[in-house]
Parts: sequence; C-alpha cells; structure tokens
Amino acid sequence: MLNGRHLLPLVSGGLLGLGVLLFSAYAQAQTFPSEATQTTSEGDYNSLNSLKEAIKKPPPQAAAAEPAPDSLVVPSASPLAASSPSTSLNREGVAALAPQAKDQPGDGTESPADLWARLRSGLSLPGRDHPRVFREIERYAGEQNYLNKVTARARPFLYYVLQEVEKRGLPGEIALLPVVESTYSPHAESPKQAAGIWQIIPATGRQLGLKQTFWYDGRRDIMASTKAALDYLERLNKDFGGDWLLTFAAYNGGEGMVQRAIARNLEAGKPTDFWSLDLPRETETYVPRLLAVTAVIAAPELFGVNLNSIPNQRYLTQVKLGSQINLDTAARLAGMSRAELSRLNPGYVRDATGPHGPYHLLLPVHKVKVFNNKLAQQRTADTAAPTGQRAYYTVRAGDTLTDIAARFRVSVNDLRAWNAALLKLLKDKPLQAGATLTLYPRPTLVAHNS
Repeated sequence: MLNGRHLLPLVSGGLLGLGVLLFSAYAQAQTFPSEATQTTSEGDYNSLNSLKEAIKKPPPQAAAAEPAPDSLVVPSASPLAASSPSTSLNREGVAALAPQAKDQPGDGTESPADLWARLRSGLSLPGRDHPRVFREIERYAGEQNYLNKVTARARPFLYYVLQEVEKRGLPGEIALLPVVESTYSPHAESPKQAAGIWQIIPATGRQLGLKQTFWYDGRRDIMASTKAALDYLERLNKDFGGDWLLTFAAYNGGEGMVQRAIARNLEAGKPTDFWSLDLPRETETYVPRLLAVTAVIAAPELFGVNLNSIPNQRYLTQVKLGSQINLDTAARLAGMSRAELSRLNPGYVRDATGPHGPYHLLLPVHKVKVFNNKLAQQRTADTAAPTGQRAYYTVRAGDTLTDIAARFRVSVNDLRAWNAALLKLLKDKPLQAGATLTLYPRPTLVAHNS
C-alpha cells in the first residue's frame, strides 16, 4: 500500500538530543540528508555507562496544555551528526529496550491509569537494536512541542485502536502505525490519494470493503478503517508466515513487491528476512522508523522526552441515528463545534451524513446523553405541523423522494405527507419529471429516511 508519510522528529533533552523520525504525509516533498551524513559506525557509540550518565539530566517537561492538534508544522530537520559526539546513541542502551515479558491487560492484573503504559505492555517485536533503527532515531533532533501535538492528535483515537489491536491478540506496535502513517491526523491525505489515519488508497479500500460515495469515505472513518486495516494486516501476516516486519513492509509497499524481493534472495541463496531484502528506499526506512517510534514510546526517559498522559479510558462511542442528519445540527445538539465533530467523524465528506447511510456518529462518551435527548426533542418537533414557508419543487428526471428530501433538509415522511394526493395517484411508481411537489423547508431541520 502506497501511503502518505509524516516526518515526526522528537525532541531530546540535555546532552542526549535524541530524536525519532516519522513519516510526512507528503514524503515526496521531503528532502532527507544524504545517507553519507547519517551512517554511524560502531566505533561512534558511547559506552552504556556514558549513556546512563548522560540521561541523568531530567528530560524536558511535557506541555501542561496541549496545543491544537491541527496546527502541526513539521520542524526543519537537523542531522544529529552535527551535534556533540556525546549525543550518539549507545547500541546496548537501545538493546536494553528489547521486549520483555509483561502482564497484559485483562490477565487479572490491574490496568494502568495511563494509556501509554498499557500500550507498552503489548510491545513485543524484535529489531529495535538494529543499526538501521539507530539511524532513524539519531537522524534528527526534534522538538518536545511537536511530540505534544502528535499526542493531542492521537488522544481521541488511541484507546479505540489499541483496544481493537488487543482484541485480536496483535502486537502493540500496530497501534503506533498511524503515528508513522499520518501522525494520527484523521484528515491526512497523500498526493497518491491515500487517506485517513491508516492512509489507505482508494483501490485497497474497495478491496477491503470500505464504502466510498459522494457522501461518505470509509477510509477516513475511524472505526471502519481500523477494522479494515487490521483485517488487511492479519491477512498479510498470514501470507508472510507470521513475520511482522515483512508484514509492515508489504503494508507500505505492496505484497507483490515484497514477494518479488524474497524470490530474488531465494534465487541468489540469500536470507529472506526483512533486513536482508533489497527494497525501495521508502519501504526500507518504513519499518525501522516504526521500530524507532516504538523505542521512544517504550522508554521516553532514555531519549530525553516526556509523553503527555492519555487516560486509559474510553473516549469515543458510536451513536446510532437511524436516518440522515445535518452535521451542523448534530454538532449543536451535542454541544460541540462543527470542527470537532468533523475531526471525530472524518468519514462524512459533505455537510450531512448520507441519505442511504451509514447512520451513526462517533461522539465523546460524556456528550452522548445530552445528544440523544436533544435529538429526540428535535425529531418530535420536526414531525409536527409544518411552520416553514411553503415552497414548490419541479421534479427532474432521475429524482427520488430521498434525494429531494436530503436536498431541502426535510424528512421523507413529511415529504410524503405534504404530497399524499400526488403520491397516491402514482401508486408507488417512480416520480415523473415535471411533477410539482409541495415543501416546507426549514434550514436547521434534521432529515429523516423512511
């Protein structure tokens, strides 16, 4: 799968100055330092004791108030090679981050209060101590503020994504894939039309059963796209014999590309693990970057950064509507801004949900009760006698009652009631072009489907 990338440097503290590089949503527009300036020999690494001394200096404090998540600006990259030799990462230090046997949530142990801690307990993949991972960690010195913004973007969605990953018994690293893919930006879109937090291209989305219409794009829907992405990853993992590094490479560059690389190595008598394959540069760096992110999340104090806490509790829930709704109206009923509602429901690409579904919204848990109460009141008022100004509409070829109702933000039931005599004559036949319908449009009306 060809996806947009977000480049995510993370700030380092004191002498460490360590950062982790993630993808930009527009990788093609990014300019990376030459590999010659990024290669680090074994002789450049300090001893583990030196590293421990360096990290005694407290890391920078996470922001008390997180900045707006949509104001993310990728800072200019600064090759760490230009910094002091004391900032070089010790191989043994990263090797110490190798996955450990830890208690998993749900095994009878108490669940941690912080979601990052819960995620760490599920990190299990090897490879964080590979030299190519070191280069991804060391390549740039970043900014703590940038990491704060990434955390703010992930905050509404990470609990749900991690929960779905755990339900399937998958590695916790998968919950960090959207960090690499999109910085957890729900509106991320690449020049190759990859969209959503999982950066799924249109063709792959259709293959995965994601609905893509004038009104709705399932690739952007948080819940629908997460299910599709996890289904896809599980299938790829089965195809590659349970090797997750090959799975991630295939997710990035395509299954066929990885299979061809394996075939070439087999023919040449070479190993077929991820690190031994000759792959396109984007894919060769994709997996190390994910592992670099994992290393930082696993032990942020080792890298001189802090992670803003995310409560280990459900933030979003799906509310069933039963019919179409205008998004401005929905935001008003929920007591939230339209921008925030759209952030949580990026799958709806118009001003309303589709007339033919899906009929649901993602809302913060604490907003659901008031939304449901106000929605019920609104719909009771909407089915009362018409109070809007009478209007007339001339039917055009191909029009349906559903389309007309959506266009004027009225319910199909009301439209039928206002035109009962005409519709009785039609006896359930299609509307005839040229027929005139009576309407009482109201700008803020919630539309209903029969």
